[in-house]
Amino acid sequence: FTGGEPLLRSDLEEIISMIDRRSVSYVFTTGYKLTYNRALSLKKAGLFGIAISLDSLDAKVHNAMRHNNKAYDYAIEAIKNAKKAGLYTMSQTVCTRKLLVSGEIFALAKYLKKLGIDEMRIMEPLPCGALKDKMEEVLNEDEKEQLKQLHIIFNKDTQYPKASVFPYFESAEQFGCGAGVQHSYVDGQGFFGPCDFIDQTYGNILVEDIHQIWMRITKAVNGPHCQCIAKNCDRCRELPKFYKLMR
Repeated sequence: FTGGEPLLRSDLEEIISMIDRRSVSYVFTTGYKLTYNRALSLKKAGLFGIAISLDSLDAKVHNAMRHNNKAYDYAIEAIKNAKKAGLYTMSQTVCTRKLLVSGEIFALAKYLKKLGIDEMRIMEPLPCGALKDKMEEVLNEDEKEQLKQLHIIFNKDTQYPKASVFPYFESAEQFGCGAGVQHSYVDGQGFFGPCDFIDQTYGNILVEDIHQIWMRITKAVNGPHCQCIAKNCDRCRELPKFYKLMR
């Protein structure tokens, strides 16, 4: 369950409790007012894990990006409360050029390790949302390679938490982009698409058979791509390495 902000829903526990127990559920959140009791309530409803966004070590920077002067405190408290409640606790960071070049991403990782998170998720800036028309914010190829190396560096060194760097495992050398292949997205109105970073949807599950919409999505996406399709990149149509190995 992702946002907007899913914690604003008073019925979130009810929704989570209806998930088939063969499935694993996560909430992706800013950490807005996640008290220990709310975290425990989500855990009891069946929630497995929660991912809390943290954009910077500097509270002023994080608050400015979130347009809320309490956002940083909400995020830190949410991490602590989620851990205390026994949820699999992750952080989420979009690694901007500034975080990467300044080395702040390393300091942030060490801090998150001290907070006891179970996993640090790192994403790259994508041309969507507030960055839709700001391609200059997207990392160049050299910067993206530096970002991918963080996956290896952090997972080899115990002073950092376990890390999942999305550009690493969504690269041509790994699994490629999983939109419409490994994952998909249903919005709050029932519209079904390949990914929450892409505006395009292919039908509504409230009025159509979900299988038919899924077939439409997979046909449009046309298999795994070598990098995030939100970038509208058609340069590479070669299968990522994982699919070659699996034939």
